[in-house]
Amino acid sequence: MGKHASHADICKRLSRIAGHVNGIARMIEKKNSCMNVLHQMEAAIASLRKARKVFLEDHLTHCVIETANNGDAKHAVKEIKFALKEIL
Repeated sequence: MGKHASHADICKRLSRIAGHVNGIARMIEKKNSCMNVLHQMEAAIASLRKARKVFLEDHLTHCVIETANNGDAKHAVKEIKFALKEIL
């Protein structure tokens, strides 16, 4: 895996998500409203999904295309299938 444009952004997103998840744990410890906790959980999940989407797009436009350009189209298709299986 070479240099990807999105990796720095993804790492920042994941750090924010980790902080968000830690905040949710604190909300539970402080006995915050269940609805507020559930709302924050959904927000963290949505953020993680967005990070996954950006990472996948970068993977497809970088790694998969590079693999296909290097003459290994079968492997490129296999990677696309695996990625789709993981998210669908």
